[in-house]
Amino acid sequence: MSNPKIKHLPGQSPLAKEMGLSKRYRLLSLFGPYGRTFARQKHDAPSLQQFLRFRIAFTRQALDRESWFGGRLWNKLIGEDPHFVWMYGTHLKQTLALLDIEAPDNIIASRQYSLDLETTEKALDVLNRQLAAADRPE
Repeated sequence: MSNPKIKHLPGQSPLAKEMGLSKRYRLLSLFGPYGRTFARQKHDAPSLQQFLRFRIAFTRQALDRESWFGGRLWNKLIGEDPHFVWMYGTHLKQTLALLDIEAPDNIIASRQYSLDLETTEKALDVLNRQLAAADRPE
């Protein structure tokens, strides 16, 4: 597999936070730092599967919007990249581990990163197969 593309996100603008994150993470924004701490906790396998599905769905929506000017403008305003999946460093490490890729040393758990959509989808496929194999009776 080719090297995954990882982008460090410097943080979102106040407008992007208000328009994007507050709608998606309304519960997390209610709890402020406690919600952000919770969001950076390691997931178990079913929870990671749900998280990746959720994040891929939002990225696919951004990709669909990218086909027209208003959609591109909206993506820019809310800080969505239609080719990269947003996640914290903790989740990035877990996602790369599914593909047996060692995360770069400079990945910090509490920082925001984006992983390319293709790599994220491959990781979700691997996780889906692992969970399906675990559910099958022997």
